[in-house]
Amino acid sequence: MYVVEGLIFLVCLIRCSLTDLREKKIENKMIIILFVSKLICWMVDSLAMQEYLTLLIENVLFSLLLLFLYFRSTSIGAGDVKLLCVSKLYFNMDDTMKWLLCMGVLLAVGYFRAFRREHDKNVRTVFAPYVLISVVILYIEELFC
Repeated sequence: MYVVEGLIFLVCLIRCSLTDLREKKIENKMIIILFVSKLICWMVDSLAMQEYLTLLIENVLFSLLLLFLYFRSTSIGAGDVKLLCVSKLYFNMDDTMKWLLCMGVLLAVGYFRAFRREHDKNVRTVFAPYVLISVVILYIEELFC
């Protein structure tokens, strides 16, 4: 991942996380900024244009899966689904699997802690901080490995 798009991605995720913690919502303008910045990076990089169709198919399939989960679940919001869809643009398939595994473990721990505190099966938690932490863990793993 290139430095500029990685920094844009991290800054937008930090903003989304702070907004999600305060207001329990994810702003559409941050989703649009993430999407447009990735499209610009794809257009600038001629090698990425060759892989564009493959990535587009991967992202469409991933988005359809997320939409299915969104309509089947009451614990994930529309902003969370949009954030996941646009975040997937920044990863190839191998990194996506690592990212989802890391985020799944973090979410399981977070839900377990919230459930123990509230004793309610319908615990609603913020989602963007888990996305941010899992992305940071992936960046650190990529940096040292």
